Amino acid sequence: MFNDGQRKKKKTGSGGRINFAVRFQGQEGVDIPAYKPYSEVIGVLNIDVRDTMRVKSIDIELMWETEGKGDRNRGVVDRDTIFLEELSPEDPVKHPFQFNLPDTPWSYQGELIRIVWKLKITVD
Repeated sequence: MFNDGQRKKKKTGSGGRINFAVRFQGQEGVDIPAYKPYSEVIGVLNIDVRDTMRVKSIDIELMWETEGKGDRNRGVVDRDTIFLEELSPEDPVKHPFQFNLPDTPWSYQGELIRIVWKLKITVD
């Protein structure tokens, strides 16, 4: 069901000052994790920064969306919010998360449409 993304993924935002890495429990050594409906997505979000940054919160969203031809659809299944005042190079964030998957929609890779599952990380 959930099979889009990498076990470890680095994203850079804010001019290259912030790095995200996600590690999925039970999916070690697998480039693209796969989950069945109703299973748990368990992992750790690691965040490190080059410079101290003031923040309000960090949201981790388990979501799906359609890509390709036709109307775009999306849904947020669950959200975990971390409330912080700042991110510091001396104090990297290691935040465990756990989400329960619903029964649908299933991932799908067709010629005209794809259904993609994602973890969306938003820093406010």
